[in-house]
Amino acid sequence: MASAVVDLLILLVLALYAFHGYRRGFLLIFAELVTFGAALVVAILLLRPAASAAYTLLHVPKPFNAPVGVVAAWLLAQLVGVSGLRLLFRDIPTSIHSSTPNRLAGAAISALQGVAIAALLLTLVVVAPIGGLPRDAVLHSWTGSLMVRQVANAERYAAGMVGDAVQDSLSFLSIKLSPEGKASLRFRTSAFHPAPRAEAEMLSMINQERRKAGLSALAPDETLRAVARAHSSDMLMRGYFSHTSADGRSPFDRMRDAGVTYALAGENLALAPTLRMAHHGLMNSPHHRANILNPEFTRVGIGIEDAGIYGLMVTQDFAG
Repeated sequence: MASAVVDLLILLVLALYAFHGYRRGFLLIFAELVTFGAALVVAILLLRPAASAAYTLLHVPKPFNAPVGVVAAWLLAQLVGVSGLRLLFRDIPTSIHSSTPNRLAGAAISALQGVAIAALLLTLVVVAPIGGLPRDAVLHSWTGSLMVRQVANAERYAAGMVGDAVQDSLSFLSIKLSPEGKASLRFRTSAFHPAPRAEAEMLSMINQERRKAGLSALAPDETLRAVARAHSSDMLMRGYFSHTSADGRSPFDRMRDAGVTYALAGENLALAPTLRMAHHGLMNSPHHRANILNPEFTRVGIGIEDAGIYGLMVTQDFAG
């Protein structure tokens, strides 16, 4: 029911945008849309410095500094651009503005602008660390979930063009297995709990990816899962995000200390608002995808801790 309400509200907003575009006409709306697109490009290009500013100046915790920073950069660029373009278009004759073709084209292009704005706002609803937001309703609605997926995919693509060890995007935080791959979460919490159903669902998604690639399924390993859960818990309690634990142990040290025997091992980490965002983010990262689709791995332990408004902390430990 709630998801249907979200769909209805989205359609209502788009209808209002179309009506607004019909009244204003194509020329003015197009000018504003060009400004909107340019502002969005500027915001994406400034993602990392904007996220850093939100983290440093406003003390917004990771991974939520990215959405706050990118929206702030977009709003500022949009304000500057609209002010300039309105000055350029004010001398166009009224007869052109009021023509039917100009109005109909304005309705269409304004509706597209509404889609983009709604998608950004819905993504913020999903990823913002604020209690009481209708995340589930958005993610279970047809239009809302579609918009959030497209924004996340576009932003991950842009962020992936910068090959840092820490992949910090609008809806996904992950890290490569390397000495420089460390990040501070800027928050600590003990308000989390294991998510066994999410772990089972993620195992199913991993094995589905492996079957698509013609590989055998990974067997669940309870010892590896205990190691993975312990690391997810430790990162949340101590406020860091790294393959190397706070006491200096690598994933391989943690596995050996737990009595895991292996010839080959690996680890994936992710922090995301939802399970599917975590999985898609890992699959869209070449390094993490390589672990998931490594034919030499035969077992996996998935440890997921649900930290509420902070999202899901995911550790995947592989062995073969």
